[in-house]
Amino acid sequence: FYYGFDGSLGLHILVAVWVGYEAISSPALEAGGKSRAIFARAMVCCVGFVVLKVADLPLRDWWTPNCISGHFLSKICDVGQIHYTAKLLWVMKESGKNKQS
Repeated sequence: FYYGFDGSLGLHILVAVWVGYEAISSPALEAGGKSRAIFARAMVCCVGFVVLKVADLPLRDWWTPNCISGHFLSKICDVGQIHYTAKLLWVMKESGKNKQS
């Protein structure tokens, strides 16, 4: 199970991107442009997370001091993903409220 984490993370990312894309592409969502921008920012944070996670050991040897690792830096991208996901859900909720009114 050496690549178990990578496989499960890849599958998780594929499903999350697919579901997110389907959600922002929905004709029922009025905030199309705004939701696409938020989704794009979440994807940038996701890519940052993966790159920093993969580059953890090389970063430690090459660029960062020993107290700051790629794993630590990837947590910043984690927070960004959480922020933009929550923001996207909020925009979708508000769009649904406005449509019902």
